[in-house]
Amino acid sequence: ELIELDQRRQSGDVHVALFGEISTGKTSLVRQLTMEPVADSDVIGGTTRWVHHFRGMLPDQRELILADMPGTGEVSGQQREQLARDEALRAHAVIYVASSDLTRAQDAELRWLAGFGKPLILALNKSDQFDNDEREALMAAFRTRYTGICRAILSISAGGSERFERRLGDGRIERVERERIAEIDTLLEVLMQIAAQGQAALEPAREA
Repeated sequence: ELIELDQRRQSGDVHVALFGEISTGKTSLVRQLTMEPVADSDVIGGTTRWVHHFRGMLPDQRELILADMPGTGEVSGQQREQLARDEALRAHAVIYVASSDLTRAQDAELRWLAGFGKPLILALNKSDQFDNDEREALMAAFRTRYTGICRAILSISAGGSERFERRLGDGRIERVERERIAEIDTLLEVLMQIAAQGQAALEPAREA
């Protein structure tokens, strides 16, 4: 572990981990941020079995190493959860990805991550699945609970495809697949602010 941390320090790269429960859209978000091909995410939850690293490019041309990790909350997924927790501790910053209000377990995870003092972003993904009133109420609740422990609290959409069934006028069921429009500008702004600090400024919190 110490060798791994030394190698990361010597590389000069800023590492950002995407953490959250299964099926919250972490892989879709990596796909929007990365310069490299990312494997398609299956509609079945828990498809990221190991930690995968990708090099991402921000609009200001700074680069990040992004860690796509197994999701928490999967049945019999304790070993993969531990991989995700270990990688979150190695990262300089963490994006906690949620797709709804946080459960008690998610709340505990977020506060555990915040305890290490590194930049922590809470991102409500798939925000287009809520109407405006629902989204604003949820974001207001997040700000009330987590403003003191998160660097930023954002509403985003990582894009990707969604599948649903639609009932037609004649009673038939039509299966539809469509692409979501990605809306991650606010997240990119926060990541640029974090990356602009440089790896040296982020190392103390990571080493803690």
